[in-house]
Amino acid sequence: MKKPFFKTFVVILTVLGSTLLLSLNSFNSAPENNAVLIQLFTSQGCSSCPPADRLLNEISDKYADRNVHVLSYHVDYWDRLGWKDTFSQKAFSEKQYAYAKTFQLNTVYTPQAIVNGATEFVGSNRSKMETAIQEFSSSTENARIDVRSERVDDSLHIAYNISVMQNDDILTFSLFIIEKNTAVARGENRGKSLLSKNIVIKEKSAKQKEGEITIEIPKEFSTEKLGTLAYLKGKDGKIRGVSKEIELKTIN
Repeated sequence: MKKPFFKTFVVILTVLGSTLLLSLNSFNSAPENNAVLIQLFTSQGCSSCPPADRLLNEISDKYADRNVHVLSYHVDYWDRLGWKDTFSQKAFSEKQYAYAKTFQLNTVYTPQAIVNGATEFVGSNRSKMETAIQEFSSSTENARIDVRSERVDDSLHIAYNISVMQNDDILTFSLFIIEKNTAVARGENRGKSLLSKNIVIKEKSAKQKEGEITIEIPKEFSTEKLGTLAYLKGKDGKIRGVSKEIELKTIN
């Protein structure tokens, strides 16, 4: 009678062990949330932009502990209409025009949100924003980007390494002001105080899998609270990976 009992006991242990192993394997193999990069093209001179700026700020706070990143690009084609955006650059307008070509759009507009270089919509559309975040959070493709940075005076020195990089991939480093409140004196947003986050002030690209790069910090922004991140873009314009955000040492 003992042997059958022992066999039964072994069978039970085997089944329980297999079940436990299966559970552990399922848990360990569950993918982490993949990188999501939201790029907002906006302007202080555009009356439709403040709601999009506020939504981007909310998303930044809501997903602060997730792999969701936001960058705000201020375009310059609104500058002639009564107010010169304090962060606008022609390079960012050109960047948006390049996206318009990718998405086969007839023109550019603000506010425009682009998520992972794969979908675009009006930047104040909360429903589309949340849907895009959920969609790309569950994506299976995500290159790992390790970045180490050091600020020396008005220069940012960065060492980087990418886990997987294809021949046509481009790695872009974004230097941004973490947060800034701006009082607008003229134009469509006259009298308003506009709060923006992760305002891009400079970008620099590389095509190597690993290496070092230096970014000169514009003197007019040298005392601001600055941060940096890097993102990897494929030949098709889609984002394949985003590094962690790094806050830089402030120099007064």
